[in-house]
Amino acid sequence: MEQDDGVDSAASPGGEEPGPRRSTFTPPTADAYAQFAVAGITSTPVPADAPPPNPATVVTPPPGSALPRPPERRSLDDAELVSTLDRKGSRDGGALAAIEKLQAQLRIREQDAREFRNWESSMLAIGTPEALEVVEETRVTFTGALQIIPPASAAEPADSAPEPQLESQRESASEPVVYDLIEPEQPPRTTGSNIVLPEAAAGLPETVAPLDVDIAVMPPVLPVESSRTESGGVTILPEVAGVVERAFSPESSGIEPTLPEQRTGQALRLFWLWFAANSTVLSVVFGAMLLSLGMSLRQAIVAVLAGVALSFLPVGLGTLAGKWNGQPTMVASRASFGLIGNILPAILSVVTRLLWGAVLLWLLASTTARLLVAAEADGGLSLTQLTIAAAGVGFLLALVVAFFGYRLLRHVQLVLSVASGILVILLIAVSWPLVDIAAALTIGDGPWVIVLTGLILVFSFVGLIWSTSAGDLARYQRPAGSGAGSMLTASFGNALPAFVLIAYGALLAASDPALASGLVEDPVGTLTAIVPTWFLMPLIAAVGIGLISGVTLSIYSGGFALLAIAPIRRDLAVLVVGVVLGGLAVALALLTVDFADIFRDLGTTLAVPTAAWLGIFAAEIMIRNRRFNTRSLVQRGGVYPDVNWVNVILLIAASGIGYGLTSASAAWLAWQGYLLELVGIPVGSDLAQADAGVLVALVIGLLVPILVGVRTIRRQEEARS
Repeated sequence: MEQDDGVDSAASPGGEEPGPRRSTFTPPTADAYAQFAVAGITSTPVPADAPPPNPATVVTPPPGSALPRPPERRSLDDAELVSTLDRKGSRDGGALAAIEKLQAQLRIREQDAREFRNWESSMLAIGTPEALEVVEETRVTFTGALQIIPPASAAEPADSAPEPQLESQRESASEPVVYDLIEPEQPPRTTGSNIVLPEAAAGLPETVAPLDVDIAVMPPVLPVESSRTESGGVTILPEVAGVVERAFSPESSGIEPTLPEQRTGQALRLFWLWFAANSTVLSVVFGAMLLSLGMSLRQAIVAVLAGVALSFLPVGLGTLAGKWNGQPTMVASRASFGLIGNILPAILSVVTRLLWGAVLLWLLASTTARLLVAAEADGGLSLTQLTIAAAGVGFLLALVVAFFGYRLLRHVQLVLSVASGILVILLIAVSWPLVDIAAALTIGDGPWVIVLTGLILVFSFVGLIWSTSAGDLARYQRPAGSGAGSMLTASFGNALPAFVLIAYGALLAASDPALASGLVEDPVGTLTAIVPTWFLMPLIAAVGIGLISGVTLSIYSGGFALLAIAPIRRDLAVLVVGVVLGGLAVALALLTVDFADIFRDLGTTLAVPTAAWLGIFAAEIMIRNRRFNTRSLVQRGGVYPDVNWVNVILLIAASGIGYGLTSASAAWLAWQGYLLELVGIPVGSDLAQADAGVLVALVIGLLVPILVGVRTIRRQEEARS
């Protein structure tokens, strides 16, 4: 039976086990009772003998000792409180029961806030970066309990001028509000996600002293009348944490940090957010193409394993950056290149997302059309008509999910990941009779330099292509969660399906020379031949799920990259990126495009500057001792310069050197490779074809900031202190 004394089984956020029950409890103060009156709730008179709250006790441990243990929250979080009030208001006694529950919870919240303030004072007295970081992370778990606004009787003296409100907070909900970098004597008052009471908000002291918080952008203050509902004749606030965003409510976050109460994601969520995007069955064709380069099965497996292992770098570090500051990857990139200088890598990210997303949509449309014809489910339409129709359907599905944003995306990705995992297992099961391990092992080794080619191709398509998107999916992760856990789950979610499918494709190709040539020359026709007739329709889903997931992520992440260039709304940015991407996909469908050119030339052409950017960005993340200053990432004049000329020039130079050491067969990319002969590599040799320029650009980007950029980053961190 539910406890009505305010301490019930849901006493800790996230549905975890409740903390230990205290044997004593401080009675409510006059301030707590006055809260009910301010909120428009009738309460009982304040007891005359109500004792004042206990004073804060600051305990500073001796140097070298362990930090004080954070307090445990016992009150309900906002979402649980809303649910409980609604239930009590409708079933368990009506308005009176809801009021009693709210009163009990306010008392517990007051006690939680008092315990947190005592502990916070001790941590601030210690003052080390580790202590401040623990305070910042623990504050998130006390969301709703810390910002209980005192009543008017507890306000500052009457002659004290009320604090000014930010006018931009009232003007537009679509434009982010950024605090000035020069702190005012009293910072602008906000209550985060909690109740804003206009009649008591001006001139009141803060309940908790502000920390070194970098939250730069706060949501506009909503008038309390807009969020009240009537229940049983009593006005209550049903959504204490603000408007609850549903799956089909467009995501409101842009370049500003994600609100703390929205950052509830567990590390495991990142696994299935990435799994579907790399689980398309067309990766089997990728494996056959690796084998066709002239390597043996074991060399192909080594190349795939090394390529996906190297892919942990971009996905893992990008995830860590997004978890640090709750902002998109290309906004965090401003710390490395400057707020204006970062426009160059942001343009690169937009172009990469557009071209790669268009290629995925084109593959989805063309492959689906041919499979429908093979399954005799074309409905009398021609191949071209089916291709355009499939492209339209795929485009609309991806655009809708990307438009509504993260809440819908995470649910869709979960469904797609589960379905894709099942279909991949079924594909391997029905095609396993074609595997001949004995015959596959008879293929002799080729030159080992070819393994370098395979490694770079896998790295380019599995890791590099998504490096500018990793933080976009990690910005909703719990700040207090493990950074290493988030990095590993995201990287494994990205790499595991790719490794299994590419390696299996190499095994199939090595088992039968005819099968190998078929997968390279006629991928779709060969895929239909290796599965039974009944599996043709599931094969369409197995091919399409990963592709449509990749298109969705390209549009979603491309919108954030565009926001890093132009100050527009996120939903408008998504529409712009989606429309351009769809147009490029239709152009690819109507033109004659060689899949090999896409596989080799376009992939490495996009990979070279991306690798140079990744090296610089990754090096600076590894150098930093402190997290990004999120305020300075969205407003000029902070600790990050307008242009970091060293890194901008380094990006251009590393890309130029990388292109000089790559090669391409397409006529419009014949200019690449201009440094090969200069360094003694014959044009057309295996080493020239290895596209080593991708790794060279990555290594240059990594090493130079480590050698010359440490002092600059330390100055930024000192300026933030």
